Amino acid sequence: MDISHWQTNITPDITKQWVAAGINHGIVKIGGGNSGIYESPTHRVQVAALRAAGVPASRYWFNGRDVSIANQVWGARAQLDTTPLAAGERFMWDVEDEGTTARWTPAEVADAAQRLSDLVPYSQQVVYVSASASRAADWSPVVALGLQVMVADYGNDDGTPSSTPLVGFWPRDKVWIWQYTSKGRLPGYAGDLDLSTGDLRNLWTVRDLQEALNKTGANLTVDGDYGPATLAAVTAFQEAHGLTPDGDAGPLTLTKLAEVAG
Repeated sequence: MDISHWQTNITPDITKQWVAAGINHGIVKIGGGNSGIYESPTHRVQVAALRAAGVPASRYWFNGRDVSIANQVWGARAQLDTTPLAAGERFMWDVEDEGTTARWTPAEVADAAQRLSDLVPYSQQVVYVSASASRAADWSPVVALGLQVMVADYGNDDGTPSSTPLVGFWPRDKVWIWQYTSKGRLPGYAGDLDLSTGDLRNLWTVRDLQEALNKTGANLTVDGDYGPATLAAVTAFQEAHGLTPDGDAGPLTLTKLAEVAG
């Protein structure tokens, strides 16, 4: 789950109730770079409350468009210097959580990651991006650096998972967690919470898709790129199995592909 300055009065008593409900990792907003550099005023208290309950407290930075990358890295570094990451904690670039257009390009994320890598190794850095945005741009330079991805793909407003995320470029073992709702509820707290799951069985990567299509007769390079060749192979599979031939690997197509490919 992730928490920010919108979730106030987070105490160890509350986080201990969350642990009892199954929460095993927290992600705390430390600040951002939209409309100037700012620090989240609650992050130190929230980090302490999570750690008091034995929960790793990863951190995230809200990437903005109106402040230079160098200054945003400086802002993130300032907070991480004062409240360093502990073992098992990660730092996340919040690039985009809905839609298909990320606030930063893959090249900008790679630049920021490189600037921060002396403090936070690439293996501890994560990109937060929607499933659709992960397919809409070439993220291979970021994947090559070793950054993981936290994918946002919201389902039902009642806080239950319902979607089937399809993640571009990243291999499955680099998909960290899937944020499935912004309307979650947990004991001890009355407001909405962003909840995530590390159970990725209901998630596909484009690499999974390409491997499965190859088992049905396609000849695709397994690179995670949902480009023209993959789109054509999806369309051909849909035509062969009585599905709408739109090239969109949605739930019906993925279900059928899993059945055929085995």
